[in-house]
Amino acid sequence: MKSAGAEIRQETIVDWDDLDHELEQWRAANRRPVFWWRDDDLAAPSPELDRLLLLRNGAPIALAVIPKLVKDDLAADLKDYPKIDVIQHGFAHIDHSGGDEKKTEFGAYRPADRAIEDLVAGQHILTKQFGERFVPVLAPPWNRIAENIADRLADAGFIALSGFGKKEVGDLPNINTHVDPIDWRKTRAFLGTDHVLAKTIETLAHQRLAKGPARPIGLLTHHRQMDADGWKFVDQFVKTLQAQPNVSLQSIRDILGGPPVVSH
Repeated sequence: MKSAGAEIRQETIVDWDDLDHELEQWRAANRRPVFWWRDDDLAAPSPELDRLLLLRNGAPIALAVIPKLVKDDLAADLKDYPKIDVIQHGFAHIDHSGGDEKKTEFGAYRPADRAIEDLVAGQHILTKQFGERFVPVLAPPWNRIAENIADRLADAGFIALSGFGKKEVGDLPNINTHVDPIDWRKTRAFLGTDHVLAKTIETLAHQRLAKGPARPIGLLTHHRQMDADGWKFVDQFVKTLQAQPNVSLQSIRDILGGPPVVSH
């Protein structure tokens, strides 16, 4: 397939040349797509975390840390790595859904006051553990949060919210992710190069053709869930973006216009 558009048929095999072709269209339009990278479910040092930090090839990552589960030695494990931000991944990553809700820690059936108490407590934990490396952005577990809780995040000290896909919630900036290499619905393993690239190209084309400035496009990974094929894809994906002169791979701190990330 050599034409990239807003619609990509799933039966069409998509490869790396198609991604290059879409990025060429950005270059021809004198536009520059912005990517960022979020990795979820971090709580402790692990071989999988070490692999992630090595594989990133110097790219910035926002590590979404679970405050209730975070281990004391995690901050020390990250201290020698620049361009690493820590954001907040809920509080305890526990399902509090009710009724017909899908899994969520901060759903409509949970008292908002209690939810905010947990989130503020989580902020305090991460600030104490990580200091200036912590950026007060909430990535809610399962990428779901009720509107009435999202509306109170600014008063609770958060500066942005990060979910998945096009949906935006609340009044804060939504710095979402869009590309996930894992097939969560079926195999819980790598989704496949063609499927993930198709989603990437679809998102890029939508941004390119939309009116107004392009929004950041987020890569979402889960280092504890990645298989060998998933790691291989992410490695090539990041290196492909880094090799493109008109692609900007930014930290969430940069996107939000904050101070540079600390590099101990």
